[in-house]
Amino acid sequence: MRIFQSLTHTVLAGLLIFAALLIAVSLLLSRETGRIHQQAMNDHGFLSLLNTVLEVRRYEKSYLIYHEKSAFESTLSYLDQTDRQLREHRGAILSRPDGAKIFQQMGNVAVEYRDRFLSYPMLLEHDPKAIQALEITLHQLGKQLIGLAEQLAADTEDNITVILQDLRISIVVANLFFLGLLILYGMLLLRRAVVPLQELQEGLSSILEGRRDQLEPLCRDREIVALSRMINLTLKTIGQNREERCRQAQFVYSDEVLSRLVKTLEKPMANISTTCQILVEEEPENGSRDLLVRIWQQAEQGGRLLTAIQQYAYAQDKPSTPILLSLLLDRVVSGLQQTVEAGMMPRLEVGSDLVVIGNPGTLERGLSDWMLQVLSACPRGAEYALKARRLSEADRRAALERSVLRPLVWLSPDCHEVVEISLPWTGELPSTPEQPLQDVSWLCLPEEEGNPGICLLPGIIRRHGGAMVVESMAESGVRFALWLPAGQERERKRATDPVARER
Repeated sequence: MRIFQSLTHTVLAGLLIFAALLIAVSLLLSRETGRIHQQAMNDHGFLSLLNTVLEVRRYEKSYLIYHEKSAFESTLSYLDQTDRQLREHRGAILSRPDGAKIFQQMGNVAVEYRDRFLSYPMLLEHDPKAIQALEITLHQLGKQLIGLAEQLAADTEDNITVILQDLRISIVVANLFFLGLLILYGMLLLRRAVVPLQELQEGLSSILEGRRDQLEPLCRDREIVALSRMINLTLKTIGQNREERCRQAQFVYSDEVLSRLVKTLEKPMANISTTCQILVEEEPENGSRDLLVRIWQQAEQGGRLLTAIQQYAYAQDKPSTPILLSLLLDRVVSGLQQTVEAGMMPRLEVGSDLVVIGNPGTLERGLSDWMLQVLSACPRGAEYALKARRLSEADRRAALERSVLRPLVWLSPDCHEVVEISLPWTGELPSTPEQPLQDVSWLCLPEEEGNPGICLLPGIIRRHGGAMVVESMAESGVRFALWLPAGQERERKRATDPVARER
């Protein structure tokens, strides 16, 4: 079981452990060097004490031989220094084995030595015979004081050697420990970081070779998992962009073929229409007039269809821009007033802030044909409204569930908000025994005297990445709705600003 699921946490934890151990070893070495420094200072103090005791003995012998006053004063001065140094190094002396005993002995010997040496001048004047015994006593006391001082100096030198040996062993052990720790940490990083990156490289190579579509989870580290997820999303986006480019290329190819087909059929259809018109005007016999009239009507219908296709292909060349929907629908309604009766015109319920992204010319043409088709199916004198609203993803899912016919959806996965344009549908809904639920394209079939451009509406909505839905409404039966991608806030401002639109 892994303690850390993140490679970053593993690296940070390793660095913290390494830093903590390094600080611990540094403190240990600092403490040992402090001991060595203290011991060296003690050695220096004990050697100075030994030199002071030797100077006491030297001036004491000089005074006993020559009886000079300066030698007497120097002896007392060095005895004072001995007492002072004993007090200064009391802690160091007591820290040594048998230090308390040595300190007490040196203090007693120094006091007795001072008392005997101070009594020497008085005995020299009043009792010369006792001088020899006093000299022997001073010699023994001085020899004893020198022995104790030499013992302190010798013990200190042995302690420094032991400390240096222990410190050398500690340094070697610490180096071996850190070397092993670095090897283990390097192996951990190799397994947690380098190996997954190598597997990631192999996975990308297999994707380039076509052996797989996406990367599989390489390990449980969060960074590698997030990197794999981002690479998979990037590959998915690149694939979608490639498919979109292929789809656009197919559209361009279909438009070129459609334009050539229109040019090829335009002249024969015009000739058929003209010929039928001439033959009808000559009033043929044998009951062929009705047949010629029907052929003439079919030719006129075909001509109108070819004209609609030409207008559609011409408008398709314009780029997609943010479009203020209220202005677009006003133009469409104004254009329909010449064709539709005044009582049949719908009431507009469109927000002033609704913006869609698309080709203005193509959308205007498609919405005009769509409204003509819907109005032709509505009864005369009925009052109805053209509604436009903004739909979220939840609203779209609910509308798709209420769909009466199978919806046609070409929305992009990145489209999170659409604008719905809807009109009530009162015509018959197609239904056959072989296929009870037809799709919405069945409502886009031109009738003999109807609007031929309605057959282009599915292609227009598909090009704009929208959808076509026929949903049941509780208050008004069934509504025929078109969904178009909604513009963002920046595009809405641009569409509502006349200066920005001109730019």
